Amino acid sequence: MRLSRILAFGASAVAVGLIAAVYPGLSHAQWQPSKPIRVVMPFAAGGAADTSIRALTDRIQPRLKQPIVIEAKPGGGQLIAAEAVAKADADGHTILWASSTLIVSPILTGARFDVARELVPVIHLGEATIMLAVHPDLPVNSMSEFISHVKANPGKLSFGFAGNGSSMHLAGELIKARTGIDLIAVPYKGSAQLLPDLLTGRVPIAVDAITTLRPHVNAGKLRIIAVMNAQRNAEIPNVPTMAELGFKDFAIAPWVGFFLPAGTPREVVDTWNREINAVARTSEFAEAVARGLGMVPRGGTPEQFAALLKQDIAQTTQIIQSAGIKAQ
Repeated sequence: MRLSRILAFGASAVAVGLIAAVYPGLSHAQWQPSKPIRVVMPFAAGGAADTSIRALTDRIQPRLKQPIVIEAKPGGGQLIAAEAVAKADADGHTILWASSTLIVSPILTGARFDVARELVPVIHLGEATIMLAVHPDLPVNSMSEFISHVKANPGKLSFGFAGNGSSMHLAGELIKARTGIDLIAVPYKGSAQLLPDLLTGRVPIAVDAITTLRPHVNAGKLRIIAVMNAQRNAEIPNVPTMAELGFKDFAIAPWVGFFLPAGTPREVVDTWNREINAVARTSEFAEAVARGLGMVPRGGTPEQFAALLKQDIAQTTQIIQSAGIKAQ
């Protein structure tokens, strides 16, 4: 408990800058870009992330009245893209699209990049739903049965996940910590590599995204036990969250959002927030990102996104250090 408090305090102290960087109160000033806009993303061009970003920027471009160019800078656990934006002019013409891996990389690798100091959170665009799934041969249909079965077989069962230090990995480790069960963690490079072992039962348990698991659940090849997010997913309304199952404050979800360089004027932050919110709330955008990323749009204020980041940094730091997760 003492270690948990120390880690949470330290991570919270680092994250205080996220709140400070977003000035209190909303500005009513309207910023207008004066030249082409660059949206930097930490993934390769042509993928699902690229398609989803374009679904957003294609709708924002007419509103901002400037061309928008998508620039792919993959690698480095998203830090290559983040550093490029952090070094850009803080005038609103360069903006970063990133996911929750952005806060994991510095914690996991010790990289010298301080998200709280070098970037300003603009908006929590959305989150993916991740779930605890089991192979049908595992004799469990509920979380209580799952816990009892694993406790009866300590150290004999493994859970798979895509990406060392990913939200899926962190969720699995948090399940272990909160329930006291003994599972073997098996990292995979991606869901495509995990699925064959999961579907054959070689790895009988997994934490993965709804987009990966849903077709196989519908086909009766997998069974869902619980949702890791704070809220249920409308596509699987009968599957409870971990919090609903009695694990208070249990919530882990891969998020995506936008950031601007530190020092960006508040009226610029507000304009970007306002324009992205306007598009994110449309049914057309919701359908596009649901198809491409399995993502649920969120939106909200810069302060709300900053609060989410502060919470995630504290929780991620604690899980990584408590579970002894190392960079690979």
